[in-house]
Parts: sequence; C-alpha cells; structure tokens
Amino acid sequence: MRLGYLDPGLIETVVVDPDNGEQPIGIVTARNKKGVSKRYRVIVNGSEDEMFTQRTQDIRQTFSDGDCFYFCINDLSSSRRGCSDLLSQTDWLDSYDQFMFGELDRVQFLRAFMWDVTLRGATEDDVNKKAKSIRPPKPGSVRVHNDSEEWQAQSPNIAANDTDLTAKLFRNHILGGGTIPEHWFGGAGDVNRATGEDMSGPTFKVMSMRQMLIGHILVEIGRYVLRQWELAHNGAEPDLADPIYHIYVEWPEMVAKDTAKYAAALQQVTMAAASAIQAGLLSQITAIAIIGSIARQLGVGFDAEKELAAILEQGTDTSVGADTNQPESVTLTEAAGVASQATPADPPGDMLGLLGKTAQPAIDAMLVTIRAMLDTADDLPDAMQKLAGLFPEMDDTALAEVLAKALTASYLAGMNDVAEGQ
Repeated sequence: MRLGYLDPGLIETVVVDPDNGEQPIGIVTARNKKGVSKRYRVIVNGSEDEMFTQRTQDIRQTFSDGDCFYFCINDLSSSRRGCSDLLSQTDWLDSYDQFMFGELDRVQFLRAFMWDVTLRGATEDDVNKKAKSIRPPKPGSVRVHNDSEEWQAQSPNIAANDTDLTAKLFRNHILGGGTIPEHWFGGAGDVNRATGEDMSGPTFKVMSMRQMLIGHILVEIGRYVLRQWELAHNGAEPDLADPIYHIYVEWPEMVAKDTAKYAAALQQVTMAAASAIQAGLLSQITAIAIIGSIARQLGVGFDAEKELAAILEQGTDTSVGADTNQPESVTLTEAAGVASQATPADPPGDMLGLLGKTAQPAIDAMLVTIRAMLDTADDLPDAMQKLAGLFPEMDDTALAEVLAKALTASYLAGMNDVAEGQ
C-alpha cells in the first residue's frame, strides 16, 4: 500500500452518510485547470454491509477515483471539517503582530534626531544663506563658531508608558487560549519550579489528547493494511475482533517523572497496606491494587488479581516485615484468619490483640536482656544503676516497627470510619 497526501485546500466537498451525519463517506476535490475533479471514497474499516445501509453503499460506489483516509481535528459532531488550533487566536495574533511592528516604528523614531541651529542677531537673508551652506557634522569632526551660532541635537519625546505590560497582556491572552503557560514562552514572571510544574499540567493533558488522536490515525492505517492483506489472500472480510487487530501505539513520556517521589510513596503505601491487612481493615486483593496504582506511575503495571494468584501459586512468603535477623512477625494468612474471626463491633480491640501478638517477640527479647543484667546485680541500687546504663544500648528497632505499623493501621481505620460516615 502506498500513502499520498491531499491538501485540505483542494477539498471542495465532504460527503457524509445520509443516515449518520458524523460519518464521512466520500471526498470531492476542487476542479483543476482542465476542469477535472476527483471523487475519493473514505476508508472505513469493516464490512460495507455491516457499516452502511444499501442507500449509502450505492452513494459510495460513485466515488471511484480511489480510497482515502479522512481525519480532522477540532471538529464538531455536526461539522464536516475541522479547524486549525490557531483559529481562536488568529485575530489576537494579528493584533499582537501589529502592536510589535508599531513598537518597532516607535523605537526607530526614538533613535532619530535633528540639528537645531540658532543664529543670534541674523537677518532673514543671513539665515537663508547659512541654510544653503550648512552641512551636518560627521562623527568625530570639529566645528568652530562664535557665540552668535548655537547647535543643539533635538530628538522626539514619544512617551509610551507600560508598553511591556501591554505586550504581556496580549501575549498571555494568546498563550492562555492555546493552553500554554507563560514560562514556556520565555516570560518567567513569578514562576518557580513548583508552580511551573503545576502550570504545565493542562498543557500536557492537551498534548496527550493530540497523541491519542495521532495514535488513532496510526492504528486505523495499520488495521487497514492487515485487513487488505487478508482480503487479498483469503478473499473474505476478516474478523476485526481477532487479537491481531488489537493494535496500540506506545508513546515516550513527554516529561521525566520524579521517580524518587513515587518510590518513596510506594514504600509508604506498601507498609500502610500491609498494616491494614494485619488489622483486618483491607483485603489482600485491594492492597495489591493500591500498590499497583503507585507502581503504574513508575511505568510498571500489573493486574492485581493475577498478581495475587501468582503469589499463592508460587507459595511466596507473604509475611509482613519478614527478616531473618528480626523476631518472627504475623503473616498475612494469620492476620486474615484473625480478622475473619474478629467481631466487627470492636475493631480497636481486634487491633490491640494483633498489636500484642506482633510485639510479644520483641518484648520477650528485651526482657531476656534485662533478666540477664539483673542476675549479675549485687543489690537493688546496683540493679537500678545497671538498668539506667543498659536502656540506651538496648535494640528497640523491632518494637518501633511494630508501633509504627500500629499507628499506620489506626490512621487507615480512622480514614475508613470517616469515609463510611461513622
């Protein structure tokens, strides 16, 4: 298949389906110098019998000069043609252009000057005679005269207050209509990095919409190529539901993401989700879906149900906070079992029980150290002194992690109660 290009200016008429005003079916070009026009049939992927009525099919048969794709931008559902992205700003662009040329003329006038020569005590004849012989001095030349002759350079005084503000007003009005932030055009103003990123959001959304349109065009062309191949080899209309026609366009990122921010958020969300599962406030499938929503911001997408099924199938250790150097923690399965037996009427009591069970190994380890110290003490004052010296050196990391998870679970439980109106 060979693709060509038809200038939109050469299109005379766009013919639409009489039964569907949004569907173009043919293009009629303007007549050339020889008075000849072309009639092209608009390509629509699918069977003619399924897509159009018999009346429309008869009309499409009259477009016999070739097939063409027809795509338009910024068109209404009832319009047959699109319009330029600059259409709404055209008049303002012209006004801004005239304003800038006017400023250029003003600057030229400001740079202009003339010599004003005063002759004291001279008659009219003397003035006329001097005017005929006088010449403007060249740069760096020497001029000698007496006190009866005075030379002054005169320049126009053209006041133009707030010219930069007027130019900024015009420019921002045009840029705003095009969804372009001011700092993209070199006018930084009061923009810093934080506000600049926020101001760029709408612009990137508009660009993403245009990417989707271009992607749709490429997909339609790709499907047409595959469809024509099957028509040529099989002689029958192919099934467009076949997976081979599931074409998609993958675009590069328009802006680099702050991966450090999303990575930190992923870690926090993972810990919060694990704590919520332990507290019986969240199911595993929902927790994985929440984690997946953050992972997608990093460019990694997955299906929560398939991921959970893969974890169960592989027998992966799903214990929360598992570490060979730390006391054993409660697994997701144990937490889910406790949560299933919990009484819905007393969530704080359930959380307190889980907290005690999870913290018990860490507390036992600390008590072992304290007992060993007490066995070596001679008396109570000696034991108190050794205990005061031992406390700063004790490893309370495991207990701190348990308390952090408990606080996170409490926070999520409070959010859930607020969401449910409790």
